[in-house]
Amino acid sequence: MNRTYTLCAAILIACATVFRPVEAVPRDGMGEGSDLFYLGLYQEIGLGDLENAIGTYSKITDGPLRGSEIAGESLVRKGICFEKLGREAEANKCFSRAISDFSGVPLVKDKALAGKLRLGSQSVTDYVNEGLRRSERGDIEGAREMFHKALILEPDNPRVQLRMASVCGKLASIEKSLPRLEEATRHYEYAVSSARYVADLAVHRELAECYAKMGQTDEAIKLWQTYVRTKDLGEPDRKMANYELELLRESSDYFQERDISRKLKDYLSEGEELTRNGDFSKAAKIYLQAEKDFLQSYIPPYRLAVLYEFFLKKPKAAIEYYNEALSTAPLITAQRVRCRIAVLYYKAGDLDTSVIYINAVISEDIRLVERELELKVRRIKTEKSNLDRIKREEEEREKEREILEKKRRADKIARQRFEQLRKLENKRKAEESK
Repeated sequence: MNRTYTLCAAILIACATVFRPVEAVPRDGMGEGSDLFYLGLYQEIGLGDLENAIGTYSKITDGPLRGSEIAGESLVRKGICFEKLGREAEANKCFSRAISDFSGVPLVKDKALAGKLRLGSQSVTDYVNEGLRRSERGDIEGAREMFHKALILEPDNPRVQLRMASVCGKLASIEKSLPRLEEATRHYEYAVSSARYVADLAVHRELAECYAKMGQTDEAIKLWQTYVRTKDLGEPDRKMANYELELLRESSDYFQERDISRKLKDYLSEGEELTRNGDFSKAAKIYLQAEKDFLQSYIPPYRLAVLYEFFLKKPKAAIEYYNEALSTAPLITAQRVRCRIAVLYYKAGDLDTSVIYINAVISEDIRLVERELELKVRRIKTEKSNLDRIKREEEEREKEREILEKKRRADKIARQRFEQLRKLENKRKAEESK
C-alpha cells in the first residue's frame, strides 16, 4: 500500500512540475480547479485512464471556471486525450475552441495550435516551403505565420529558427518595431547555439547586427569573442570575425564622431560590404577616396590600416595608416591603435620602436585623461539609466492607475445594480404588504 501511495505521489509531483498550468496558483477560487487539473493529469499520464481524464477536464472546461486560464489548459489536455483515443474530430473541436476562447493567452493558444497541426496532413517541410513562397511574394507576415507553425511542430529545428529570425528581422525593419527585433534576436540566439550554426559566420553577423541595433554593443562584442575561440574555425572566418570586432569597438568608443556626413557613412558602408565579400582591393580604394574627401576624419585611415593588417598582409602600410589615424582619433581608439602598432613592430623585430608605443599606452599622463573621460561617460550613462528607470516607473504607475480606475468603475456599476435590485425588492415587498 505504501509503495503504491509513494508511486502515485511521485507521478503527481512530476505532473505538477512538467504540466504546470498557467493559473496553477490558487486565486479567487482557483484552488479547486488546480486540484481537478492535477487529478486529470494523474488519470491521463499516471494511469492511462483517458476516459476518466476527459471527464475530469470537462468539469473545469464546462463548469464555473470555464472562462479561466486553467480551463484553457484543461481544454488542451482534453483534446490530447481524444487524440490519443483516435477520436480526431472531437480532439480538433477541443483545440479549435481553445484557440478561439483563449486567443489572448499565447501559451494555451500555441499548445492548441500544435494539436491542430498534429492532426493535419501538413509537415514541417510543407510549412517551411509555404513560408518561403510567401516571403518571395513579399508577404513577410504570412511567412512568419508559416514558420511559426513549423516551429510549433519542431521547436528545436535550427534551420526553421533561422528562417523565423530572418523574417522577424525584415518585419522589424519594415515596422520599426523593437519587439520584432527582440523576437528576431531570440531566434538567432537559438540558431547560433546549435551545432549546425555554431561556426557559421553569416548567422553570427546577423545576430551581432541585432544586438547593435538594440544598443547592446557589449553583447555583440562578446558574441564575436566567443566565435573566434570556436574550435576548428577556418582562418578566413577567424580574420573576418576579428574585423567585425574592430568595427564594433570603433562604434563603441566613447567620443567617436557622431555627426559624420551621409556621404562618409555611404563610403564606410560600401567599404564594409566589399570587405565582407572578400574584395579587399576595391574596399581599400573606397577608403582611400573617403580619406581624400574627409581629411579631418580618423575613420578612413583607421579602416585602411585594419584592412592592410588583417587581409592584405602589408604591415608597413598598416602602420602608416594607423599613425595617420592617431592624429585625430579619440583617446580610447588611439590607445588601441598604439597597441596594434606596437604589435606590428614587435612582429617585424623592431623591439625598440615597439617599446616606444607601449610606453605611450601606459603613460600616466594619458591614463589620467583616460580615467577622467571614463568617469564622465559613466556619469552620463548613470544619468540616462536613471531617466530610463524613472520613465519605466511612471509607466507602471500609469498602468496601476488605469487598473484602479477600471476597478472603481466596475465597483460603481455593481453598486448601482445592487441599489436598483434593492429598490425593486423593496417595491415588491411594499406591493405584497398592501
